[in-house]
Amino acid sequence: MRFENKNDNFYTIDVKRFYIPVVFVATCPKCGEEVRRDLNDWYLSYPPVGKPFVLDLACGECSYEWGEEIRLLISLEICSKEEES
Repeated sequence: MRFENKNDNFYTIDVKRFYIPVVFVATCPKCGEEVRRDLNDWYLSYPPVGKPFVLDLACGECSYEWGEEIRLLISLEICSKEEES
């Protein structure tokens, strides 16, 4: 058994509100405060898979706004009994 990639390039998840149980943690480049963005509350909108894109962030302490480049990757795994042997 195997998976075959139908497209070597990136593709977009056609979902306006794509929630994932991940918290992105960064440091504000202006004041050094820790900034957290819970992607289970603050969704990604039509995120590309396999291609870098900018996640917008804002510091609650000094109101500085900036973006961090991230890449969404998806993996699949075959979990059949044959593979466990």
